[in-house]
Amino acid sequence: MDTSQASLWEYGVRTFWEIIQGYHGFSAYCPYLITCYDYSEDPTVPDFGVGSDHSKEADICEYDSKYLKTISPPWNMLSVEMQHLIRKELRLIFFENTAAEIRRLYEYNVVWRSFCDIDLPPVKLPPLVNIKPEKITHFLNKEVMLYIDADEIGYDGYKKVGTFMFREWLRLHEGRPTFQRESFVAAPMNLDQSFKSLQKLSKFHIDLYHTILSHLDDHVDFYPKNQKSDTIPPPHFQPIPSRRIQPLHDHGYTIRPLFRALYMIVDDQAMAEIPPLCRPARHWESVTYRPQKEEYHNHVMSHCTVLLVRTGDESHLCYPISFLPLFEAGLALDVGPPYYEDKLEPTVVRVKLDVAIRFIHDLLNREEESSTDYKYAADKAKQEQEEWCQSWVGKVICHSQEVGMDAGYYSWLAVRRALVRMNNEAFDIDQVYPSHELLRFWCF
Repeated sequence: MDTSQASLWEYGVRTFWEIIQGYHGFSAYCPYLITCYDYSEDPTVPDFGVGSDHSKEADICEYDSKYLKTISPPWNMLSVEMQHLIRKELRLIFFENTAAEIRRLYEYNVVWRSFCDIDLPPVKLPPLVNIKPEKITHFLNKEVMLYIDADEIGYDGYKKVGTFMFREWLRLHEGRPTFQRESFVAAPMNLDQSFKSLQKLSKFHIDLYHTILSHLDDHVDFYPKNQKSDTIPPPHFQPIPSRRIQPLHDHGYTIRPLFRALYMIVDDQAMAEIPPLCRPARHWESVTYRPQKEEYHNHVMSHCTVLLVRTGDESHLCYPISFLPLFEAGLALDVGPPYYEDKLEPTVVRVKLDVAIRFIHDLLNREEESSTDYKYAADKAKQEQEEWCQSWVGKVICHSQEVGMDAGYYSWLAVRRALVRMNNEAFDIDQVYPSHELLRFWCF
């Protein structure tokens, strides 16, 4: 393999740009806060002032007014119980911030609502698929592939499939799934008309897997020539990419265990059985519009169905995949022509989208519990998150001790959320209808 600097640059033009932006700011590779760099010239400051534009002061109607005038005592004068509650709220804010901000990124806000540029790549020479090397990370650290018949469900349906999966994946992981290094439940791809046969699509999927596998040893440089200096500014988000020129898998990019064994299809029947429901009247100034609108979109997506397809390539798994539990639980729906199979162990099943996501989640948990390697990788990712979260919470508290609990936005918000939670109330609308769980769009 040619690992010269020229070939590395040719390989990593897109990757260099993405990772460098993320190293100093925010990206799908490193989405977890170290400091509040975007809002301060000082990279050691983990919070921003309450009076800044980013504190949502203009959205005053979204806060419970009776808590706005609360004056917080200094940290060391708070009770141990209150300190514990504030730490707990800051932990929630840490993961909420990641979930909300990551939805603005190209990998989510653009890819999941712009199906025109992710068509199925043509088969080059079996068993390889003709994919540009810089596109390989689109498929790495994703649990499964999701092939979408965009011509049938359209722009809006494509977008909502993504936001619904994002929300369900968050909830299954209690708000903190593995996001680092571009991790997510699925990689979307537009379903070309010529691949609508399951036999052809499964063959393509296996070819795609082998193509991706062939690139895991590609050497990648995450830092361009002008960033080789030892005076690189301090990082602001985790994880920090290695400065070594090394294979993709050593940078933390891997093929997930279910990827080659299972995939999903959103076909022309995905939204065929949606009962009618009146759309809410639009009132932009009303905070009740968000829950009304979300209720409508939740109604639509709760009836969305997908096809789960086994490829038969399961020898690497600890347990074979079976759809029989879905049939036994009454969760399997009519697959419809041309997918019907009269088999004892079916290779394709139609289920609602939320059922499919839970099924994938349960399969992953089973594999992680049974495989030392999978469990180690999962535990390591969770440990990373926990360390970054604890570090950031500690920095916010130390900063609040210097400037006051009400001077920094995150500490100001955590205090008020802790107070209202003790009274079984909510301080802001994000506690009830989180913006990072919205279905109707990826970001405001």
